[in-house]
Amino acid sequence: MNNHYTHLSIAERRLICKLIEQNHSIRKIASLLDRNPSTISRELKRGLTCTTQEQLRLPDISHTSLHYEPVTISRAFYDPLTAQELYHRRTQNSHKKYKMTGGILITVIIMLKNGLSPELISGRLYFETGYKLHNETIYQFIYSKEYEHMKLYQYLTKCHKIRRNKHKRQGGRSNIPFRVSIHEREEVVNTRQEFGHWEADSVLSPRKGIGGLHTEVERKTRYILVSKIKSTTSSENINVMLKMFSKVPLVARKSITFDNGSEFYKHYELTKQLSIKTYFADPYSAWQRGSNENANGRIRRFYPKGTDFSKIEDEELQEVVNFWNNRPMKCLGGRTPYEAWMDEVDAFDNKKATIQLA
Repeated sequence: MNNHYTHLSIAERRLICKLIEQNHSIRKIASLLDRNPSTISRELKRGLTCTTQEQLRLPDISHTSLHYEPVTISRAFYDPLTAQELYHRRTQNSHKKYKMTGGILITVIIMLKNGLSPELISGRLYFETGYKLHNETIYQFIYSKEYEHMKLYQYLTKCHKIRRNKHKRQGGRSNIPFRVSIHEREEVVNTRQEFGHWEADSVLSPRKGIGGLHTEVERKTRYILVSKIKSTTSSENINVMLKMFSKVPLVARKSITFDNGSEFYKHYELTKQLSIKTYFADPYSAWQRGSNENANGRIRRFYPKGTDFSKIEDEELQEVVNFWNNRPMKCLGGRTPYEAWMDEVDAFDNKKATIQLA
């Protein structure tokens, strides 16, 4: 018997009807169709149709003399077409309706337009009203045919017009020297238990050679650092990173995880000059650097694709970074990345002071 369940087809229903007319048992029918007997049993119960078969003459015992009266008998039989129609009705009615109506619907739309993700909207609604609305319901609402004219997808981080499935692609080999795989990264980094581990990437301008942004996200606190780059060369990127991390406290610069871009070719200089360990994600596996990908998406809300970053002032860019670093996050228990960052730095300073006093 096939272990993978599929719904009965109209052809199978017609065959069931013929086998019933031939007086085959439910178990025999199930065996012939390679189905579970309970499937056939349920199908027969659902697909029964009552119809008038014929008039029979039955004995009437209400009279003293025996005689026969005509009686109309209704009998039930299995109709494959009726069963198929009932199946379609059940399928149409089985889909859950959106739990968003009236005020909740309007609130969700307003929150989306204010830049909140479905996950944050779900958490905020529950925090403020106690109303439980799963983030998946919000995604289904955004991409539903009924509301597609509103183009709500444009308020999501990725702004995909069509919802995409998460999948992993396998990549080829990298020519980056001294490359250490992400799979050799310590478990305290993977679980975000330890402070000071970063994810790096680049957000590029539309034309090659005019630079873009170098972005860093601390894994535990989600604190963001961003700096402009004049070009995508490895020399430009390593100089920017060395300058960036030379200002970061020692406790906050333990490791960085990169993608396999050629701009990170000289990553080993970070280990040589600042003792920062470097790791590389698998090719085409952006999900392994999810915090950075998410941060880049949020930056793109202010600077969509096509932005020439050479024309963006440093002060303006820092205002955007400050905005996100001071925005509460669900994964931080309602704290902002800045607050989480300061908690870690203060905890280290207090511990250091305690050791010195001992």
